[in-house]
Amino acid sequence: MSYLFVWRAFLLSFALSLSIGCSVASAQENNTPPIAQKDTCKVGVYITSLYDLNFSENAFSTVYWLWFTYTNDGLDALKSFEVLNTKQVATLADTKLTRTEGAINYATAKMRITAKKEWELKNYPFDYRHTVVMNIEATDDTSRLVFVADTANSGFNRNITLNDWTVESMQIQSHNAAYPTNFGDPTSPNGFGYSNCEFTLTISRKGSWAIFYKMFAGAYIPFLISMLVFWINPNAVDPRFGLSVGALFAVVANKYVIESSVKVSNSLTLADNIHAVTFLCLFLTVLVSTISLLWTQQGKERESQRLDRTSFWAISGLYILINIVLIVRAQG
Repeated sequence: MSYLFVWRAFLLSFALSLSIGCSVASAQENNTPPIAQKDTCKVGVYITSLYDLNFSENAFSTVYWLWFTYTNDGLDALKSFEVLNTKQVATLADTKLTRTEGAINYATAKMRITAKKEWELKNYPFDYRHTVVMNIEATDDTSRLVFVADTANSGFNRNITLNDWTVESMQIQSHNAAYPTNFGDPTSPNGFGYSNCEFTLTISRKGSWAIFYKMFAGAYIPFLISMLVFWINPNAVDPRFGLSVGALFAVVANKYVIESSVKVSNSLTLADNIHAVTFLCLFLTVLVSTISLLWTQQGKERESQRLDRTSFWAISGLYILINIVLIVRAQG
């Protein structure tokens, strides 16, 4: 009888312990924080203005409407992104509207930015096409927030007017930007990835020949004037050498004017090559004038005259030919 009592007491104790253990486990499971769900946010843009394309400062400015549509009521879309590669960012207007139909949240902001842009001006002013890029990136990594481009509704104002430019098209695309660092976070040893939306405008230059004339008239006209020295008597030293030296200073001034409006590049641009050829030809005019004066003083007037006429056609022809090659190559 006592043995049966002890056995029943043991079974009752075991059942009670098992019940308590399950209750504790259940409580711990209920207290475990839920795994964060990944939010998908559709992003679109409408560009209303593009202006101040600044070559010397490597920048451009634009105004656009940016919007987000998403389902998570806890997401503050207007605080979930940053604008990349900018010098200045300003929010002109923002609003957040929750629509009950389909439980879609909608947020929008009007932005004005001055963005960085490395202008490729090697063939300026025959650089017929450029792209300007605006970029926004999520502030949460891709495990929590993903941007999807709203290609159907994005676009640009067809009435945008720019001096010397025409806006051709716009593209919007989303992708993930991987960072090869965990920013010191020991819980993410493999680094982070952030969702990114990129808006690209393609613009084309118009009036390239008019710009070319304005740029290089200050180099071509002094060169043509310097060619007149070959029709002046070598003994007239002042006009013979004065025209060439004056033309040289005029071309130097033209070079500085161009470089003040167009950034100085590490590579040789069309403007650099044209100025270099002009300097070389002006040096040749001075060199030929010196030789012609020397021959005249030695009594070789006929040889001096022949040298002047030959140099006129040779230097002029060489200068025109090299300029044609440079321009054709820049246009290609």
